[in-house]
Amino acid sequence: MREAIGNVFVFNFIIVFVIIFIGLFATSSVYSKAAKVKNEVLDIVEKYADELENVNTLPEEVTNEIETMLTKVGYRLNRNKKNKCPEVLNGTLMNDYSNYHYCVYKHNKVDDDTTDNGNLPRRGNYYTVITYMYFDIPLIGSNLEFEVHGQTRTYFKEVKYNG
Repeated sequence: MREAIGNVFVFNFIIVFVIIFIGLFATSSVYSKAAKVKNEVLDIVEKYADELENVNTLPEEVTNEIETMLTKVGYRLNRNKKNKCPEVLNGTLMNDYSNYHYCVYKHNKVDDDTTDNGNLPRRGNYYTVITYMYFDIPLIGSNLEFEVHGQTRTYFKEVKYNG
């Protein structure tokens, strides 16, 4: 009887280990897909950084290129086309509606030093991209999503010297 209880304990231990291993594998697989999507969107935003300088929404050309890439990757469709993007400090959301759930924010970069008139000199923009990891849990019937963030470097404007 003692050996039967010991075998059941070992068998349960192995089952728990396998479940944890499968969970870690699924998480890493989903994260790598979300990170790949984030990096691809960042590359497209960096490619069109000059065109995005003076606008507060993504141009149709940029949106089409991003959505074509997301279709090829197999990213999840956004059912109602309304993005539920979180509020980002000092950021302007550039895509309210899209076929896929991703967020692109534009931030104005300013220096810490003030100029003669007391205003902060504007130095350029940088962009934040948020994509999502999705987990569908069939037994519970819920869908979980977790954010994956990324930022571009600051695109500095040309500074004119008045000396």
